Amino acid sequence: MLTSFVYWEHNPSSPALDSVWTIDVQRDCSGPLPYLTLPDGCLDLIYRQQRDASGKIDAAALLVAGPANRPSTYFPSPGEEFIGVRFAPGWGGSSLGLSATELACSFVGAANLTPALAQLEKQLVDRATRTEAVQLLSMTAEQWAFRAERHRRTLEAIRALRISGGKLHNLDDHADRARALKEMVRVLRPGGTILLTDIAYREEYQVEMKRLGLAELRLVVESPLRDRINKLVSFGSFRPATLSGRKL
Repeated sequence: MLTSFVYWEHNPSSPALDSVWTIDVQRDCSGPLPYLTLPDGCLDLIYRQQRDASGKIDAAALLVAGPANRPSTYFPSPGEEFIGVRFAPGWGGSSLGLSATELACSFVGAANLTPALAQLEKQLVDRATRTEAVQLLSMTAEQWAFRAERHRRTLEAIRALRISGGKLHNLDDHADRARALKEMVRVLRPGGTILLTDIAYREEYQVEMKRLGLAELRLVVESPLRDRINKLVSFGSFRPATLSGRKL
């Protein structure tokens, strides 16, 4: 009798995850059947476990399947079960803290890659039910992706500031200035004070700093008279000021 597969897939809400899936290889077969997978450019985190004839788990491992650029064939055994999280393209490596390029077209034991993956493997093995394992794997992947996204936003803000010469007013887009200011506030420890000196966009900065929850907001100008002169001669485009606020 040929091997039969039971496949289930769920589309999570996180944009970093393409899908959460499971495959059960039924025990109603006399031998392995080739299982063809097609390349999709995604990295998968896969928990594999093998059940014996009595239904007990006698082997389990967490694997990382790197993004593939060619088809591959796998020969599953009767009683094998797979729980997988497929990261969206470009998300797997950053979420796991690994190089997706180095993992391309390969299956690697996750416990040999990072301590966090080794700990996740132990937690999965200790889960009593498959449902609990699915929840743990998907929730952990989402948390790691969220952490990677925060890190990516920080790098984007730093890159934007570097390109602008460290001057927010050189960022033409309001969203870029808001994102850079948000990252400044995020990395500021509670009780710390942010000082921002710029020649433009003071009203915008005040609104954004208030929205971000900073307290004790202050605006300092060189002098009221010079501020009015600068506003008149530059049609409002050149108004040096220093803004400060404290993070609660």
